Amino acid sequence: DITSVNVRPDLRCPTCAVDVNWKVKVSNLGSAKRTVTVAGRFGRRRLTIGKATLPPGASATLTKRLTVAKPKLWSPARPYLYDASLVAAVGARTVQRYTRHVGVRSIKVDSTGRLTLNGQRLNLRGVGMHEDAPGRGFAIDNAVRDKQIGWARELGGLVLRAHYPLHPYTLQRADQLGMLVWSEVPVYQIPNPQLAI
Repeated sequence: DITSVNVRPDLRCPTCAVDVNWKVKVSNLGSAKRTVTVAGRFGRRRLTIGKATLPPGASATLTKRLTVAKPKLWSPARPYLYDASLVAAVGARTVQRYTRHVGVRSIKVDSTGRLTLNGQRLNLRGVGMHEDAPGRGFAIDNAVRDKQIGWARELGGLVLRAHYPLHPYTLQRADQLGMLVWSEVPVYQIPNPQLAI
């Protein structure tokens, strides 16, 4: 079982190469020892994340780093996402697939305290969002989520702000539509000097 996946691009500057780091936890939930190989991709490039032999009930964390010389950067005007999907195999048999899409971007605070995306100052407009609906409370589906994101887009919004983690579908759609998400977890207010750290 692919228990958790973290794919993190580390972009030091808007014209720099990007280091993409994978951290993948795999677990053997079966009753016999198994050797699993996890392979992935980043856009068109294919790579092996790692291989582990696991006794029953054991877990292992596989890591990998890939450098991309001239990455396509994600922005609201061009929300480019790399396919960073994974496949776990035992021998020639695929036992699990994990779909993931990742944008390469750099979000920093400049010397004047302004938030920047890929080295460009941001002038953000958006909405505070709660994932609930009249008559349904928090028991909403993706159709309601799409409607809420659509309303934010109609207003010209480029950022969604929430007091708690939004549903993974909402995060995925925001990435696809070129919207930033300010998830106030684990903090709800942070002064500029701390944001710059």
